Amino acid sequence: MMQQARARVDWVSRNLDRRLFDERELVAAFKNLAFTRRHLRVRMVVMDTGPLVRQDHRLVSLVKRLPTYFSIRGPNRDHKHFNASLVIIDRTGYIYRPHSDLYAGQVCFNDPVRAGELTRQFDEIWEAGQPDVNLRQMTI
Repeated sequence: MMQQARARVDWVSRNLDRRLFDERELVAAFKNLAFTRRHLRVRMVVMDTGPLVRQDHRLVSLVKRLPTYFSIRGPNRDHKHFNASLVIIDRTGYIYRPHSDLYAGQVCFNDPVRAGELTRQFDEIWEAGQPDVNLRQMTI
């Protein structure tokens, strides 16, 4: 699904599960997307950023190096208990897991109506969220 992304990827994850998102191949694919699609923006809301701060994570390292393309925020307290996991590609395709701790959900490559609904939900969480200062790249 990431290969169909042209401009926007919106993503909510409980903790960027290391088993899925800390893989060298996945990070390389994200990096390739950033360099081949100049207007791509990836916005991630991570509900629990604690593990990302305490341990190295390849995807977070990439986000820190390429802030023009990637942004991570934590939720505000109103959304802290949001337990779904979702990825929305260009307001067209989506991956939706109603329970982030289970690997069961829905995938659709082309459903602008449902993707639009999920995008509105994501935008609400994103706008209320806050950048996590612990996940910023420090440059000297």
